[in-house]
Amino acid sequence: MQISFKSKGEKLLATLYNETSLVGVVLCPPHPSYGGSRYDTRIVKVAKVLALHNISSLCMDYGSYGKGVNEVENVLDAISLMEKRVHSLGLLGYSFGAVVASNAVAQAEIKGFVAMSILEKVNSLKANLNFD
Repeated sequence: MQISFKSKGEKLLATLYNETSLVGVVLCPPHPSYGGSRYDTRIVKVAKVLALHNISSLCMDYGSYGKGVNEVENVLDAISLMEKRVHSLGLLGYSFGAVVASNAVAQAEIKGFVAMSILEKVNSLKANLNFD
């Protein structure tokens, strides 16, 4: 199911898989300048497998490119959206998305975090793994 939400004054699009579960995951795609989007085959595959296991998954697009900083805010807004739908929430990021997600998870109430192919940093945004 395609949904939209506001972040930093922009309307962002996302695809929600299995909208009925009370457990969910926000999936953050790779770098948008290199084709990363909610349609990235790797995160879509993860979302579909999670949906088969009764876990809601939100594959999101980012807003205007902000060297990772704006994208952290986009992820935090996606987390807020999902917190209204589920009781337990995780976060997964791939590559650029893993760096962005690692910075978002440090600022949110997340039950689990997965970083796939995480980079050390994107521009001046460093991966942040200093959280419980």
